[in-house]
Amino acid sequence: MGTSVVRLSLRHTTIEKLDNGIIQSEMLVVMEDGSFGVFKMMPSPNLYYKGSLLAPMNQMRISSGKSSHHVDRSVVPFPKLARIQMTDSNHLLLILSQPSTSAGSTVGGMLQGFLYNRGMELWMRVSDNRFMFSNFYSTVPSTKLAHGLLSKLDRTVQAQTPRRGGLSETSAAGVYQNNKEEDDLNSIFTRSHCEDRIACALALQSTSDFRYWLSQYIRRLANEGNENQLRFVVDMLLDKVTQTSDMSATSTSTPTSTSQPEESASSYLACWWLSSAESVLGLNRKEAVLQVVIPEMSKNRTLQRLTNEIATEMNVV
Repeated sequence: MGTSVVRLSLRHTTIEKLDNGIIQSEMLVVMEDGSFGVFKMMPSPNLYYKGSLLAPMNQMRISSGKSSHHVDRSVVPFPKLARIQMTDSNHLLLILSQPSTSAGSTVGGMLQGFLYNRGMELWMRVSDNRFMFSNFYSTVPSTKLAHGLLSKLDRTVQAQTPRRGGLSETSAAGVYQNNKEEDDLNSIFTRSHCEDRIACALALQSTSDFRYWLSQYIRRLANEGNENQLRFVVDMLLDKVTQTSDMSATSTSTPTSTSQPEESASSYLACWWLSSAESVLGLNRKEAVLQVVIPEMSKNRTLQRLTNEIATEMNVV
C-alpha cells in the first residue's frame, strides 16, 4: 500500500473491550490504486485484512452499455467510490456510482452496493435495480419495509433508479414488457427478487431483513396457490430435504465408494439460502413455519388442506 490515501475512516466498537478497558478501534484505509486495508488499532496497530476495490469497479465498467458489441469498453470510465464503510455487524460495505455516458445504461443500475466476504476474499453484489419489474420493487421510499441494513441500502440504490418510459428490449424489463405471458414472467421476477433478498440478508446477517423477505416470499407463493413450492420451502425449513437426500445417498452408496454421493451434493444446492443449523439469524426453523409460513398460507382458502397438513406435522415434531 505505497500509494496515496483517498479515503480513511475510524470505527469504535463498544462490545469488544480489552482487559485494560480500552474500546477496540478499527481503521479503514483506501488507497489511490484501489487497494484497501482494515487495521485494528488497539492495543497496537496491526493489519486485520486487506483487499482491492478493482473487481467490483471493473464489473460495473464492463457491464456499461446496452449491448457488448456496440460499445468500446476502453472508453467507458471506471465507477466512482460513493461510499465505503464498516457496518455494525463487522462487514465492509461498498457503494459504487457509474456516471451516465453515451455508452448507454449499466446492467444493475448506476448505483450498486457490494459486500466484502473475508472468507472468500471477494465482493458480492447485494443491491442493484435488476428486479425493477418485481412487485416488491419501488423507487418511492416506504415505511412498510424492514429497517435492517439491507433495506436501507436498497432504498439508497432504488432512489437513484431513473424513471423512464422507454425500456431496452435486451433488458429484463424489456423482455417482460414485450412478452405476452406477462403474469408468468411477473411471478418469476417477483419470486426471484425475494430469493435474492433472502440470500443477501443472510450475507449481511440482518435478522429483520431476513424475516421480512421470507414473509414476502411465502405471501407471494400463497397468493399464487403454489402448493408444490410451499411444500418444498417448509421441507427446507424443517431440514427434511437434506435428511431425505442423505438417507437416499446412504442407501444407494457402497462401502467401497470414496466419492461424495451426488444426491447429498444436490441436496445442499437445493437449500442454497439455508444451512443445516437449527436456527437462522436467531430465527428458529420451527418458529419460522409457525409464525411466518402458516399465517400467510391461512389467508388463501384454496391452501386449507396443505395448511392443515403442515399444522398437524408441527404438532408432532
